[in-house]
Amino acid sequence: MTLIEFNTMTGLSVTEEQFAPINSAYMACDLDKRQFCEAYKYINKNTIAADLLGQVGHTAHSLECIENQLRKGYEAQIAELLEKTEESKKEFENVKMEFERLSLELNKARIVEKHRSKQLAAISSVLVKDLGFDMAISLLSIANSLTLSDDQ
Repeated sequence: MTLIEFNTMTGLSVTEEQFAPINSAYMACDLDKRQFCEAYKYINKNTIAADLLGQVGHTAHSLECIENQLRKGYEAQIAELLEKTEESKKEFENVKMEFERLSLELNKARIVEKHRSKQLAAISSVLVKDLGFDMAISLLSIANSLTLSDDQ
């Protein structure tokens, strides 16, 4: 209901400020506009009832204000949580990409190591065949120590 409708139906002349709690009371009840205005006119003649209606209206208006404040607060919290969720998703994607990159590097290293192992086995076989077991072990030991010092 609008202020103009209320003033017209009741024959009163309330201000916008006075109308806010009246409208809150109207919204909180199960009466249509006409019924509410008739009841308001009747109640308005009785000062006790008018005071009670005013208190109900003010209480309903206060509750609407509180509800709006809570809604704004919840909306802000939800927006913040959504932002954090998006940040977490991005962070997860970065970690996932890094994991995939490291997994590829590990697989490459395994392939290289497997290839080196095959080469070492072939070389060892040739050395044992041509030089004998003891000499092959000595040479491989020297080569291994040189390789280890190069890696450091």
